[in-house]
Amino acid sequence: MAWEEWTTAQIALVVSGLSFLLAFSSFVWNVWSKFIYPKPRVEVRIRFSILVGEGSNDHPGAVTLECLNHGPGEIFIKSALGLINDGFILSKSKHGLLRAYQNWPQSIDQMSFGEVNGLPARLTVGEGFLVNFPESILKSDGLKNLGFQDGFGRVHFAKLSGRRALRQAARQQK
Repeated sequence: MAWEEWTTAQIALVVSGLSFLLAFSSFVWNVWSKFIYPKPRVEVRIRFSILVGEGSNDHPGAVTLECLNHGPGEIFIKSALGLINDGFILSKSKHGLLRAYQNWPQSIDQMSFGEVNGLPARLTVGEGFLVNFPESILKSDGLKNLGFQDGFGRVHFAKLSGRRALRQAARQQK
């Protein structure tokens, strides 16, 4: 069957059928992603925290990593991660576990790698979570970004402004 043998009505019928399939699959995808299995939006920010006032010189500053659940449902946060580049052009970036403060600013004791007080945590809509890291993580070569991993294995990293602040602070530390 060559194209020359097709009538305009037959071509219109095939195009209409393909359009219907595309529209139906779009409808199913929208219902699935919005109502059946919605993914919560997680905002991650990087801040630099210092203490101000009497006795503040005794405590070092901290890199504060904050996540906020924007909904539409609750999210399960498993761990805090760093995105590390090993310096090779063609290699993939790796996820690294960091050492967090146990209870900054009351204590500057650090936990073991990958352990964070309060994690894993279940965050409802509008709820946030903070973790503080020592400023020494800025000296590690190749640290590009910080973020959190959720219960499904998705990683939520800080936006561009947080990455810029992290790079700028790392340059000042060296």
